[in-house]
Amino acid sequence: GVETVFPSVWSAIKNGTTPNLEDIAKAQSTVEEYPWLLMCGQAMMEDMQDSRRAFCNEMELILDRLALQIQENKKQARKK
Repeated sequence: GVETVFPSVWSAIKNGTTPNLEDIAKAQSTVEEYPWLLMCGQAMMEDMQDSRRAFCNEMELILDRLALQIQENKKQARKK
């Protein structure tokens, strides 16, 4: 979860303190490298009752989009 990906930010939030700016910057660069983290976080915020289901639903959407892209790329390759 969040504690694994952003350990220092998670620790600060858990302890009720403010994360330092360097840790926040590191978290931001991680989100830029892995945008699915942000999408999954948004899904969890939408369904606080069952964040696991929200996470799974968001991952399914991502995988469906990837499958469509692969399918489209194969069609384009056949046309050439």
